[in-house]
Amino acid sequence: MKRFIKVSKYKLVDKRIHDLISEYFDVDDSNGICKVNLTFDKFTDFFDVESAKKPLLKGALTERLNNIFLDIPNVYRLDLVIKIKDYEGYSKEEALEYFKNGTLFNTIKQIKLYHNKKILSLILLILGVITLLAMVLLNTYVFKNSDDIASQIISEVLDIAAWVFVWEAVTIYFLDRSEDKYKWKRFNKRVRNISFE
Repeated sequence: MKRFIKVSKYKLVDKRIHDLISEYFDVDDSNGICKVNLTFDKFTDFFDVESAKKPLLKGALTERLNNIFLDIPNVYRLDLVIKIKDYEGYSKEEALEYFKNGTLFNTIKQIKLYHNKKILSLILLILGVITLLAMVLLNTYVFKNSDDIASQIISEVLDIAAWVFVWEAVTIYFLDRSEDKYKWKRFNKRVRNISFE
């Protein structure tokens, strides 16, 4: 029994994953395309028309799209078909334009979030280094020959706090930040076609 299935010309996917994805989505293996259908009753279920001059993607929708894209293996490019029953006076062409602008807007938001996390990680790193220096100075000059419990507790608390700050700084800088940076870039690369019906 084959363990992998060929998707498009050069990509392979685990057969179990392929079969599971095929149960929930329309899959074109010869071209490596997975068709995702999203259905909404009204235009305002998909777009936020009150926050800005032009409609923006709703926050809950952004998370829903992210979850769908994470569920479907990266070997598949995606055809996104959005079905809206009532366009509430907007046209399909306008909806497509607002969707593309919304993904661009989300990319810009992710870049700003990326920048904010970079600053936060730097602040946490500085706090960690300062706490470590404070611990070293206290142990060297204040608690030098002291064996009392209070000095040991203070020293231990400072040590733990310093490493927590440094750990969080490294986590934010190398893990969280890079995930946010590429989230919408991956979205734009994976989506082959978007259509409104």
